[in-house]
Amino acid sequence: MTKLTIKISEERYQALKETADRERKNFDDIIDDSLELFGIKSEVPLLASDKPDRQNKANNKIIQPDLSTNKTNKVSSIEPPNKFNGWGADIIKTFILPVRYFYKALSEHILPAFNNLEVEIENKYLTEVTSDIYDDTEYSYMMYMRQSMINLHAVGLRHLYEQQFSYLVMRLLENYERQAVYIKDEKVIIDLGEIDIKYFRSWKKLEELYYLCNAIKHAQGTGAIKLNKARPDLFEPPSLLIKWCDVRPSWDFSTKPFPVHNPLAGEDIYLTEKDVKDYSLAIEDFWNEFISVLNNYNNSN
Repeated sequence: MTKLTIKISEERYQALKETADRERKNFDDIIDDSLELFGIKSEVPLLASDKPDRQNKANNKIIQPDLSTNKTNKVSSIEPPNKFNGWGADIIKTFILPVRYFYKALSEHILPAFNNLEVEIENKYLTEVTSDIYDDTEYSYMMYMRQSMINLHAVGLRHLYEQQFSYLVMRLLENYERQAVYIKDEKVIIDLGEIDIKYFRSWKKLEELYYLCNAIKHAQGTGAIKLNKARPDLFEPPSLLIKWCDVRPSWDFSTKPFPVHNPLAGEDIYLTEKDVKDYSLAIEDFWNEFISVLNNYNNSN
């Protein structure tokens, strides 16, 4: 094997290391995959059976796409192999990076704005009012708004994923005027390519995010009920809110589900920054799994 030495920044090295840990791959595998995504291939193509398989390691079933046959349906005129070839690099650039920076904006720019809130409000109060009595009402409501920002960011992530998925189908069908309906878009991918995305190991987390999105947007309803079964911990307020806010003090959060009334105002559903990061990584994992399936198909034909 030819030895190649390259220099990268410390930030890029750390990003590469984190990706290797998450993908359960070594640096060589990631570099090889990246080169393939940009159309740089060796004379002897790597067979799908020789590639690391994240799904098999996770003991999950991944149905590989049989794109060699043409189904008799409303999109039977599409030739999937030609449509899917070379999409890996585009998915990384168009889908994965916006998801990554969507979370980065929350963690590095939005939430830090609340870090010194208590001191800022106290200084403002003491400056504007000739009293040394500190009224914590403004602080408590701003803590609700901090929670609201976290909740809204999760909703945005889910809709970003659905919009990306719809664009994928529009591009596949070469119909950019097509109405974006996620359920129908999902069916197109499953029927056309026989890629059963519901077997992806990231799927369970995306379903949880779907319930969460519905609960935050619509309050009490089916989404909130299903979310409560999957993640009852999200309905228990953090200690910071309990300390400063009047958060349903009469409720026993450990034993009794309660109605969801104002999640957009930072009440009733209490995501953490880590939850949003986990959802962001789940979407990244989904697109990486999608790329992996396409690569396995392309390398075996």
